Amino acid sequence: MTGATELFKHYRSEIQHEMDLMLTRLNALLMSQSFIVIAYATSMVMSNSEWSFYLSLILPPFLAFLGLSLTWEGSKGIIAARDASDRWQHRLDSLVDDCPDLLLWADEKSAKTKTNIKAGKTFAVMPPQIFLAGWVILFFLPLALKLFLKNQA
Repeated sequence: MTGATELFKHYRSEIQHEMDLMLTRLNALLMSQSFIVIAYATSMVMSNSEWSFYLSLILPPFLAFLGLSLTWEGSKGIIAARDASDRWQHRLDSLVDDCPDLLLWADEKSAKTKTNIKAGKTFAVMPPQIFLAGWVILFFLPLALKLFLKNQA
């Protein structure tokens, strides 16, 4: 039983490590996106020089592409950490099924806990998808605005 208990503790620590890794990667992604959004918004309101027209057509799409690229790459790391956590969770569930004495420690077996874990993992994966959609829209926004404003004049 001691071996199973130690294995149980090891699996739980690995799950915690992967969850921490996933949330750290999500935090880094959110921080990078906030800086790019600030730069994007600043570049969209430039109108003080003769270069502003061309710069507002070139810089915002470049920043949108940068945001899109960072989101794409960041989502891979978040998904990898989620998948690793799922593998450790599967091992833990198998261990608990094999050693019924561990049921006292296994709060992951309750339906509420499983729902909370699933919701947390879904939350970590959703922001990259939302950012991807947003950056695609922001990529085309400067050109659409310029065309719209040109037709209004």
